[in-house]
Amino acid sequence: MTGIKNTEHRSKSAPSTLISDGRWKWLLATGLFLIAFVLYLLTTTHNGLIGQVFQPTEKVKMRLGGFSPDNRLLTYDFCRGNNCYAGLLDLHSGKVTKLSPPDTDEWWSSGCFSPSGKYLVFVVNRKAENSRWSQLGLFDIATKSLTKLTHSQSLKEFPSFSPDEKRLIYAQANRERKSGQTRFSDWDIYELDIDTGQERRLTNYEFFLIGSPFYLPDGKKFIFSGDAPSRFLGKVGREANEAYKKLYQDNTIFILGNGADELRPAFTNGQLSHSPKVSMDGKRIMYKATSQDLNRLAGQPTLGYTYDLFMLEDGRHRRLTNLKSSLRGMTMSSDGSLIAFFSEPEGNGEIELWLLDVLLNQSKRIETGADSLFSKGHNK
Repeated sequence: MTGIKNTEHRSKSAPSTLISDGRWKWLLATGLFLIAFVLYLLTTTHNGLIGQVFQPTEKVKMRLGGFSPDNRLLTYDFCRGNNCYAGLLDLHSGKVTKLSPPDTDEWWSSGCFSPSGKYLVFVVNRKAENSRWSQLGLFDIATKSLTKLTHSQSLKEFPSFSPDEKRLIYAQANRERKSGQTRFSDWDIYELDIDTGQERRLTNYEFFLIGSPFYLPDGKKFIFSGDAPSRFLGKVGREANEAYKKLYQDNTIFILGNGADELRPAFTNGQLSHSPKVSMDGKRIMYKATSQDLNRLAGQPTLGYTYDLFMLEDGRHRRLTNLKSSLRGMTMSSDGSLIAFFSEPEGNGEIELWLLDVLLNQSKRIETGADSLFSKGHNK
């Protein structure tokens, strides 16, 4: 190397592998320079190079709520990291409306229309409380004002209206876990009298996970899905769940409401049937179930679990989709004619919104414009 004088020499009595002090200094200086250069690269790469601040990729979550009674609007939740909001999507125009509470510490979720279309019910969350508990709020569409209906310190989710709009049914968690990916458990179904504010517990099974509950047309019975009960046939904890699975496997769609109901699946169709939604007249029940066995019977290659949408109508089960991709969420219109669902065709976190016409059994992808939350690249 230019500018470096080689002072290495060999002694007759010394082994040829020994290196002089000058060579040691050269190697030491070179090593220190390389270490410093690597540290510089790591630092600049972390900061985005050329002084730009590195922004880690934030996880995006989306959830569908429900249709308006005229099937034009669709409610949804959107979260990017800790930045969350509720929105409305106009299915005719593609317009997206973000619903921003007056209190900047709040964000709304789980929007559901009333049967008349005059109201929306939301779960009201507060950022300062780190989602440890939530309240139910009634949003008047005409006045664009929200009234909080509950004040208890519990986590409430998935509210929907009774047919007469006098009550709300919802899920509530009664335990915050100290470890594990699932933060809340011991879920049960509750209802709220809108006028009096009285809350009433409808089930006592302490499910590990739970789905959205809905009233049936009589306003007394209700349908929902719940996984891994901690109370069943006099058993508690893990023994309760094992006893349930021994009888009913992973079928978890229930219809309850007579006061002394036994916890058993309302129907089964394959394995892992769950997440039901019922039409206003009670004639159609949409649900999600595994489909890999059906695919194999049809000679279609299948790797692992696949999920599709099914419909129970007139005592018959009908398969609605054959996605061969991840099914991320779904909801059905109150008249049972339309189903909206998210799919992830490429498995890369980028989702697509689809609208399924149940009568025609035809699906179309919903395009909402280049700047919308469903556009390419937004959900990576």
